[in-house]
This record gives sequence, C-alpha cells and structure tokens, in this order.
Amino acid sequence: MLTPISERFTPLPTLPWAKSEFVWDLMCQKDEISLCERDEDMFERHPYLQARMRSILLDWLIEVCEVYKLHRETYHLTMDFIDRYLSKMRNIPKQHLQLIGITCLFIAAKVEEIYPPKIAEFAYVTDGACTEAEIMDMEIIILKSLNWKLASITANGWLSTFMQLLYANQLKLRQHQSNKPDNFFLLPQFSGMAFIQTARLVDLCMLDIGCLRFSYSVIATSALYHTLNRKMTLSVSGMQWSDIEACVNWMSAFVSTLRETESSLESQALPEHISDSVRAMPRIIMDESHKIQTHSIDLHMLETAQQRLLSQSCIDVSPLKEVPSSPTVLTPPSSRKKRPQQVLVVESLVEAVDYENVSIEATVDYKNVPIKATVYYENVPIKATVDYENVPIEATVDYENVQPNDCGPTDCTLKSLIGDHNGAQRVTSLI
Repeated sequence: MLTPISERFTPLPTLPWAKSEFVWDLMCQKDEISLCERDEDMFERHPYLQARMRSILLDWLIEVCEVYKLHRETYHLTMDFIDRYLSKMRNIPKQHLQLIGITCLFIAAKVEEIYPPKIAEFAYVTDGACTEAEIMDMEIIILKSLNWKLASITANGWLSTFMQLLYANQLKLRQHQSNKPDNFFLLPQFSGMAFIQTARLVDLCMLDIGCLRFSYSVIATSALYHTLNRKMTLSVSGMQWSDIEACVNWMSAFVSTLRETESSLESQALPEHISDSVRAMPRIIMDESHKIQTHSIDLHMLETAQQRLLSQSCIDVSPLKEVPSSPTVLTPPSSRKKRPQQVLVVESLVEAVDYENVSIEATVDYKNVPIKATVYYENVPIKATVDYENVPIEATVDYENVQPNDCGPTDCTLKSLIGDHNGAQRVTSLI
C-alpha cells in the first residue's frame, strides 16, 4: 500500500524563503497530478501507434538534444508533454508523431533553455518531415491540450533534489556550513559522476512504456536505490519500501542491461565533454556539464531489458511454478491416470533454463527414447520432438485450450495429433 502524500515526512531542510512542509506538499501534489495525466494504456486509443514508436521517438529526441547541447530537464519536459498529450488525444496517425515530438521539444526548449534553438533548426532536424508552419500550428494545439501547464516536476528534477539531500546527509555539510544556511541547499553539492550514472538508468527505463505506471518521484527514488545508498535513499525521499518496491523490481531488468554494457555502473566512462573538475572533485559540481543531455543509451539496450522484463513476468505467472519438482516424475503414469494437466510435469524435467530467450529446454532419456521438449511461457504452447525408433515426431500441445470434455483419460495423446506411432501414448505423459 502506497504512503499517502499527507503522511510522507518532509526531507527538505529549513528554507529561508518558504516553509519546507508547504514546499514539499506542493511538490508531492504536482507529482500525483502528473501521474494521473499520463496513461500507460494510452495507445489503446491510438490504433495507428505502438509503444515502440514512442521509444523510437524519444531515442531520436535524445540525439537532437545532444547535438544542440540541450539540458536534461529540457528532454524530460519534452517527454512529459508528449505522454500527457497522447494520453488526452485519440486516433493520432503515425505520420504526426514526429511533428508532435519536435513541437514538444520546441516548447520545452523555450521553457528551460536560456538560448533555445530557432524554430528553423527544429524543422531542419526533421529532414523535411515537418515545416516551421506545421510546428507553430501544432504548438498551439499541444498547449491548449495541456491547459498551458508546463511546469511539471520531472524525474530529472526529483533526481537532482534527492541527490542533493543524499550527499548533504552523508557529508553532514549543514553542520559545517551553519553560518550559511541560505546557500547550502541552493548550490549543488552532489557527485556529477554519480548523477550521470543514475540519470542514464532513468533515461533507459523511461523509454519503456511501463514507466507510466509510476510517478516521477518513485522512478527517481528507485534509480537511486539501485545505484547509490539504499537506506539513505528512502530517508531523503520520504517514502517507504512499499512505495517503491514495484518500481525497483521493474527497474532491475534495466540495471542488469546497463551492467552488461559496462563492467558496472560505477566504472562506466564519462562522456568526453564532462570537465576534469568533476573527476578531480567528484562531490562538488564546478560546472553544469552533468546537466547536458547525452545519448548514452540506445534501442538495442531497451530491447534487451524488455526481454528480461518479459522473462520475469512469464516466470512469475507461469503455471509451472505450481508443480513441485520431484525426481520421481520421470516415470510416466499409466494411461488410465492421464489428465490434460499432466503436461505441467515438464518443469521437473528441466535441465537448462534460458531466461533470455524465455524458454526452457529439457532432454529426457526414457527407456532409451531421447526426448527434447521446449516450453514457451508466453504463448503457453509446449513443443516436443521425439525420436522413437528413428521416427521423428513433432507435436504441439496447448494445455490452456485442452478441456476435459475434449478428450478422455486415454485419448489425450500425441497419437491424435501426429498419427499412429508406437510409443506415442507413453511419451505424452512426459510432456
């Protein structure tokens, strides 16, 4: 159960210009509103769009931000505008998706950047797909749809706040700078290197449509939970473990993917434009290089992480988990005792598990009959190839659609699927 906003304690320090409790409550309320305005199932209202199109669009926008050296906050505002707009609209054709994306980036740049690129440059990067006039027309449409609410606290904003609080608590800088309480929280004190590493995880996981299930504050907290001090992360976010448990588990697939790409998150190389001052003094930010959006992730990494997510999801809901493993199951029962559900005993025969390909392969030698079976968790079919007396037999059994009325105790055999082969009835009990 999630902790209500009213019960989340305030981790903010004393502020000279406002009450910390009031500021924190306002931040949490904006976060909750932003979550309600983003719908994970928004593509159900857009039959011409797919979730992967969103990922491709965001990946391209990251490249554009890197080319023009736009800030991370600009990109995250762009993503927020896109998700909120698509959540409100219906039946958007795929030809308009790039126009929507570049227009949202145009709006976000005017909000966040001191010197935003000209509209001609935004039209140029679309390679003729969008004109300046189309961008200006779409700008008004999007602004009206968003009700001119352009000040969301993004995952990047929450991440900056939490990291500032995290390093403040670790170093106890407040005690050493008690004579300057006004400037302490306003000036960045956290590690630029750690921020880049954590922001990279946030960027990768937010390419996936599943991120829309979680609020920005939960995403930022979960990313810090994976990359930095876990105990302190909960203290600076004002959350309980139950608030972030689902997101932490979901994000673990993306963490594993990043650790495959690099030896570890902590050892990944910094981008070339990161200044030497960040390397020399990792706890003090001497410039704003860490705030520039970089294209350090790609769609291949996203696909790898999504395969892991699919594997985890299939394992969690797989009916095979309900069958206890036992070495005695290798002996097939008599045909009188066979039931359609006996297909589930394949779990006890598993010798090699390949979670990457979401499959389980097993080889069984029953009375000198080699049997190789592959179980696909997602679509639930069981495919088996049996070499019995040099007769290759292939069969597909869909135990989800097998009903007791469809076949009797002795009729649910491979014989009905492949013809009359010796030994077919005995093999069925194994798969």
